[in-house]
Amino acid sequence: GTYVQPTTLKIGKSLTLSGAGEGATIIDARGVTDYGVQVTADNVTLKNFTLFGPTANVGSSYGIKVAPAGGTAARLRDFAIRNVTIRGSGRAELDLNGVVGAVIDHVTADGAPVGNDSGTTAGAGIQITDSADVTITNSTTRNNQWGGLALYQANIHHDQQVNNITVAASNTFTEINPVYLQDQSASLDFGTLSIAGFDHAVRNSATTDSRQYTWLQASQQNAFDFAVNLDASTSSYVQGWNGALTTQNFKVGTGSLRAGGSQAMSIGAAVGAAGTNAAVDVYAGTYAEQLNLNKTGLTLTGHTGAKLVVPDASEVNGISIAANNVTVTGMEIAGPATSSYLTYAWGNNRTRGIAIGNGVTGFTISNNNIHDLRNGILIDGRNTGSLTGNRFENTKSAISVQYTDGNGITIAGNTQGTFGNEWGLNLHLNGGMVVANAPTLAWQQSLLDLSAANAGWSVQDQGYRNSNRTHVNVAIPAEGGLPDVQGSALTPLSTVQGGVNAVVTGGTVNVGAGIFSENVTINKALTLDGAGSTQTIIKAPSSASGTAVTISNASNVTLTDLQIADSYYGLQMTGTSNNVTVDRVVFNNNSYGVRNGTSARADNFRLLNSTITGGVIGVNILNGYNGAGAGAASFNNALFENVTVDGSSY
Repeated sequence: GTYVQPTTLKIGKSLTLSGAGEGATIIDARGVTDYGVQVTADNVTLKNFTLFGPTANVGSSYGIKVAPAGGTAARLRDFAIRNVTIRGSGRAELDLNGVVGAVIDHVTADGAPVGNDSGTTAGAGIQITDSADVTITNSTTRNNQWGGLALYQANIHHDQQVNNITVAASNTFTEINPVYLQDQSASLDFGTLSIAGFDHAVRNSATTDSRQYTWLQASQQNAFDFAVNLDASTSSYVQGWNGALTTQNFKVGTGSLRAGGSQAMSIGAAVGAAGTNAAVDVYAGTYAEQLNLNKTGLTLTGHTGAKLVVPDASEVNGISIAANNVTVTGMEIAGPATSSYLTYAWGNNRTRGIAIGNGVTGFTISNNNIHDLRNGILIDGRNTGSLTGNRFENTKSAISVQYTDGNGITIAGNTQGTFGNEWGLNLHLNGGMVVANAPTLAWQQSLLDLSAANAGWSVQDQGYRNSNRTHVNVAIPAEGGLPDVQGSALTPLSTVQGGVNAVVTGGTVNVGAGIFSENVTINKALTLDGAGSTQTIIKAPSSASGTAVTISNASNVTLTDLQIADSYYGLQMTGTSNNVTVDRVVFNNNSYGVRNGTSARADNFRLLNSTITGGVIGVNILNGYNGAGAGAASFNNALFENVTVDGSSY
């Protein structure tokens, strides 16, 4: 039957109140202006009925209120409720406060008013305040505006710690806010909790009030959605939940706004909440913020679609690393450049993807995509760590290292995209001080090794004036070449000789289109690479007596894709200059196209895919001529392949 309750049904003694079933026995307390049912005694069991709770929109409109009479030390013990539906109460359907020992099983807490199944009412479905030893199983909450299950550590009316609370996975909480915790107590924190079925905890650090709450969510996306819809949502963050407490695994992503659209969470909010050795995983979204990674052992991992945007400002870092043993991996870090570094107006703004602070050690930067910034990564001194597997694109300097000797830093396996970078690796190991005119051959080889380990990048060490760049570019002044610049594609040198002087032994000089009137002397192993035999032309200033290119005591020299023209000697080798390779070179109108000096040792010479036209002698090989003595020169094991000589003696 249906029992209309005009006032609160008060249970002040131990008993069992049992109906004939939830569909058969209805207690109708909708007209009550206080609690529907109030339990103040120990050892009470409620079962097998439905309660229509008080409908008044007031703070005391609980469906069932279970709490002891008396002061803060009072406790109500051994309460049980089974197979009960509570519906339509103006506040919580079931509220326990100051209870020790309770079983809640097969309870439905439905906030929908009677007769309006899609409606909602204020309050949480089930509220547990300052209570202990409570088990909730096989229960359902729905249509409750504040949430499904609320756990409160308040200590306003009772001084009990919320402890030994078990919420089984068999429960169903259907609200947007299924389970939440609030700790407003000044004296006690939550004790042991076991809340199953939830892996994520949403928190918000904006205010003292918001910091009291922990909102649990079953799925990662639900957590993101809930986080971005909180007030001051930029202060929201998502932590892992292990069933008992939050973990140091943080998640950042993009949530759907209830008003429409979407919003990315704040990575910085998660980093700010993180502790030592925490992990922050960033999921798809565009994040317009600057991060300060100042927690020891922090790992920041970007997943597919995670993009950090760096603004065009005077001095700005996408990520600043200020603690030891920090890892950044998998992130896309995008700067403001909207065109190639060759044409973009950089101005004076210094934008960086990652800046590693002075003295920071043990960093790991791997598998990131960093692009369109003035500087991809800055290592700022006295550092150790590794930069591996990153992609850098369209920067003035992919990696800059300064104020350190470089020991303990691994830079390998990094690549670049279609635009490339003005410099792949820029070393300022001693700041702005020039150490010497040229580094040792061993250090030059170290620069080449760095280039080879990073997809053939251009590497320079600004502690030296010459022989300090693995790759340089040369262009005639009309194309922007200047004598006192670094020799990048953006700031090319103006002479081929300047390029030869600048590049390390074993390096590459890229010569652009144009006519270069100079006497070039090559005195180290290198590759001189033109823009094509019809584009790059080198000729001596005086065709009557000058030599366009002299290889002097330099073995392992390669000339490719250029033209040597209108000179007395086109190419002359002197001293010991073995293993010279000339490929796709046109010799035109030189008195002598190729000449081996009277005492030169030029073994293993290779002339490939080239032509010699005009002039007097195409190839002139001398051995002991002009008093040098027989055998003073050498031209052993030479190879001429696909060579055309036209109009000259051979």
